[in-house]
Amino acid sequence: MKEQSGRSLIEMLGVMAIAGVMTAGAIKMYGVVRTRQIHMVAAEDIKTIALNTKVLYATRSNYNEISVDYLVKAGVINSEKSPLPGATFSVTTVPDVKEFAMVFSNLDFKECAWLTTLKKDWVSKISVNGYFESAVTYCKKLDKNEVAIWVK
Repeated sequence: MKEQSGRSLIEMLGVMAIAGVMTAGAIKMYGVVRTRQIHMVAAEDIKTIALNTKVLYATRSNYNEISVDYLVKAGVINSEKSPLPGATFSVTTVPDVKEFAMVFSNLDFKECAWLTTLKKDWVSKISVNGYFESAVTYCKKLDKNEVAIWVK
């Protein structure tokens, strides 16, 4: 009698199942790494916009007449495009106050929660959907959010 060698169908299915699990894990990890990279770049861009805007307005007593268009023309930012992909970007101020806000709109819950963590030395306060106290608790899970990062 001749001895047979090779793999059984069960063994091959087991190998394919393991390969599938490993592939799914790799795809998930790629998404996590990509999101972290996007956040790192966005955080650096937001900080650069804030600091360059402060330099631009250093000799003025307030941030009146500030706009994204003005910042583009002054060379503070390259384009009107938001530093955070998928978000709408604008700047605003309270008249005659030496403080401005970078406003990010149309954010999902995860992006909203992430932006509230940007408490850096150059950030004076952060508001979410108009609320300043415990900002992250005001991020809506099923609706779009607006985050304003205020800079003095």
